[in-house]
Amino acid sequence: MKKLVETDKMNFYINITGPPGSGKSTIAKLLSDREALPYVSAGAVFREEAVTRGLELEQLSRMAEVDYSIDMGLDKKVMDKALSFDRAVIDARLAGILLKKRGISVYIAKIDASLPVRKKRIEQRGDQGDDPLERGISEEKRYLSIYKIDLSVKMNYDLIIDASYLNIEEVYLTVREGFYEWLKFQKNM
Repeated sequence: MKKLVETDKMNFYINITGPPGSGKSTIAKLLSDREALPYVSAGAVFREEAVTRGLELEQLSRMAEVDYSIDMGLDKKVMDKALSFDRAVIDARLAGILLKKRGISVYIAKIDASLPVRKKRIEQRGDQGDDPLERGISEEKRYLSIYKIDLSVKMNYDLIIDASYLNIEEVYLTVREGFYEWLKFQKNM
């Protein structure tokens, strides 16, 4: 199978997005590894910021609910990091939409799963006390307030996958195939 980096000379970004526990990070890392593309993680940027400020993740998240400059600064860091590469896989809820608004070529695949499946996945990876519904709602409210972006609008995405009952390989192959279709369309524009 040909790697994505061998397909074309055009710059592109692949944003894997979705709510907590959906499998977005798993798929983004797999895509990055298998396709030899740089990996940019909004979660890693958020964790680095928490460490820099001497805060727990939950504390920084609560602060971001009232201080929108936190999200805006972190979103800028994620986008700047992604744009430091000609091509990259971006593991983030919002970065792809923001980059698209700037006119940058981004394929956005949203991975979703039912709430019980997401909660089970989060418990299995050991994130005790994390309520994916609560965190997702908080983030969505902030994004709507800050950027006027509603993450529930399907037109924001090039592909939406319900990964509740798919295995990792099925999701990966669907995202990859969707990317190739998107790339063909981009070339014909």
